[in-house]
Amino acid sequence: MKNKKQIKEEMVTFSGGAKRSKDEGKGMPGLMQVHGLIRISKLCEKGKNQYGARNMEKGMPISRILESMWRHVLKYTGGATDEDHLAAIAWNAMTIMQMEELIKRGLMDAKFDDHRVLLDENGKQCIARCIFLPDEFLPKEINTKKSRKSKKKKKKK
Repeated sequence: MKNKKQIKEEMVTFSGGAKRSKDEGKGMPGLMQVHGLIRISKLCEKGKNQYGARNMEKGMPISRILESMWRHVLKYTGGATDEDHLAAIAWNAMTIMQMEELIKRGLMDAKFDDHRVLLDENGKQCIARCIFLPDEFLPKEINTKKSRKSKKKKKKK
């Protein structure tokens, strides 16, 4: 528990005498791009009308959201203007971030965090998805160059 001195150090006193905790480390939502947020919110409204409010919170595989995001990336880079593809890219990315946090907190089933594996037609893991990425994009524990070097060293012994 914090003592009174620590609490005072974390407070800001304004000229009128009001006190408030410091903003540092809490994020700066006021710096977010308002036009992008408006476009995403319009997409949310469209989604609410089509699927129901907060539909994603019922759970769906992250891999499906990633596939949707990549389709929108391809359509946007290809020049498609049939819908707001940038808003869809941002919505998909934000939804994945929200799901990761819900899963981490135990508020959503971890089974939806399936995007690091490829599944066969029976839903069984067949190969790690990240194996196909260049080494510089891989987490250190999966880096194939390091894995190959350690396997060669083991063979030499």
